[in-house]
Amino acid sequence: MPGCLRLLLWLVLPVAPAALGVARGVEPALWGAPAMLGLFVAVYGAYLSFDRRAFRLYQLAARHREYRCTFSDSGVVTRLPDGTSSEMPWSACAGFGETRHLFLLLTKENGALLWLPKRAALTDAELDRIRELHERNLRRL
Repeated sequence: MPGCLRLLLWLVLPVAPAALGVARGVEPALWGAPAMLGLFVAVYGAYLSFDRRAFRLYQLAARHREYRCTFSDSGVVTRLPDGTSSEMPWSACAGFGETRHLFLLLTKENGALLWLPKRAALTDAELDRIRELHERNLRRL
């Protein structure tokens, strides 16, 4: 299930008791507590979904300690040590983000993150070239 749909399902959870209460003509005082409990469960569930996704990304990084990324005008090619590779054109990316230590690419299809540690750039000029490629081809998130 795509990440956006899963998040939407979590956010609809607190609305369900309220909608059922209104549809059946129940007093708001009676369905308010289940709606608040649903809101708490939804926020916690959404947090766990993001936390699990980050943990899976961490596990992937632990299995593949080194990989190579090649940036070009057409997109990004990633090569893992086991010989597998994947190519992602810029058109498949929803945008990019930048932290102090990472570049993050968000895919359109399933909301997956492709990350590149900034330490991979050997020089400041190379880091600026990667940043310029991102800004030219993607929108900043």
